[in-house]
Amino acid sequence: MTTFITVADVDALLGSDWAGAGDPVLSVMQANAWLTSKIKRPVPVEVPDEAAKIDFVKALLKNGDLRRVGADELEVDDSEDEDLSAQAEALGIKINKAWGENRLREEIAKAQAAQ
Repeated sequence: MTTFITVADVDALLGSDWAGAGDPVLSVMQANAWLTSKIKRPVPVEVPDEAAKIDFVKALLKNGDLRRVGADELEVDDSEDEDLSAQAEALGIKINKAWGENRLREEIAKAQAAQ
C-alpha cells in the first residue's frame, strides 16, 4: 500500500481533533488503502543501484509494485566513474565496459597491490 497521506498531514490540515471519537490511524490507513486501490499504476520511486540488488527489492520491481526511475530522469554524477576509469588506465588496466564500480575498484586495488 502506498502512503499518500499521514495522520500528521491531516492534523496539519484539519487540526488534531478531526477524527472526533474515531481512530485517526485507522481512518488514514483506510484512505491510503482506498487511494492505492484506485490508482492502477506504480508510483515512481528512485531506487539506488545498491538497493536494486536486494532480493526483496528485486521482487517488488519484478511484480510492478515498484518502478525504477529511468536514468534519463535522474541527475547522474559520473565524475567519480570517470575518476576511477582514469585511475585504472593510469595503472595499465584494460577496462571491460561490463564492469561495475565495485569490479573496477577491485581491479585497481589488485594493480596497486602488485606494484
